[in-house]
Amino acid sequence: VVYLYECGHRNIAFFGRGGGKKSGFISASSELNIYNEENVIFVENDYYKDYQEYEKELILKFSKLWNSDNRPTALVLDSQNLAMGFLNVFIKLKISIPDDLSLITYDDIPEYFMYPVRLTTVSPSFSEMADIIINRFEDYYKGNTEKNESYTVVPQLVMRDSVKKING
Repeated sequence: VVYLYECGHRNIAFFGRGGGKKSGFISASSELNIYNEENVIFVENDYYKDYQEYEKELILKFSKLWNSDNRPTALVLDSQNLAMGFLNVFIKLKISIPDDLSLITYDDIPEYFMYPVRLTTVSPSFSEMADIIINRFEDYYKGNTEKNESYTVVPQLVMRDSVKKING
């Protein structure tokens, strides 16, 4: 949200299923005085259970927002499932990323190569997570099972081509 704000975006929408990502979006938007309750869209259907209903819901909810007086200039998606679902939505609605709408999504996965533009993402460092897991396994096999440490992996913003700077 802060990065989008720095790029000039003041009307930023969030699509997701709730939880910490939604809370983070609301918190950051509130701190920047750009929070709008109408821009937080809850997605009910599941990508894996019924893709047709999922896509229908995305088209309906996004079209309502897109065609309103409250049209966002940027969108934050809370998962790779939403990013993959929105790929078809944007094609069907003839929305160009980032020309018409800037986009940031969570989870930096290789499947994003399917997008016509390289996506800006927020994601934990997979190499850092792998190092932690390998070190935990090494400790376990060396008999160091008394360690009960917790680890924090800080998400990283990976800036690519899906965000356009605008005059805010």
